[in-house]
Amino acid sequence: MKDKYITGILNKYVGLRDIAIADLSVYIENPVGVGEHSDIGDEIEKKLKAINDYNDVIETVTKYFSTSNSNPEETTDEE
Repeated sequence: MKDKYITGILNKYVGLRDIAIADLSVYIENPVGVGEHSDIGDEIEKKLKAINDYNDVIETVTKYFSTSNSNPEETTDEE
């Protein structure tokens, strides 16, 4: 049962990180399309900090509670 919680939490933070990376890509590659944000630099910084926070949780869970499932860190980059 404990492994299900750990795996669920790990998957959650990997997903949140991947969403933040996708958002950051939009800000960087097409800032004109992000009209409601007047300070793109500030938004990019916020996304970078969020990605760092998610990575910290992922690293901690992986370090102290390694799971037997496949590594959710292995994501495909479809760019």
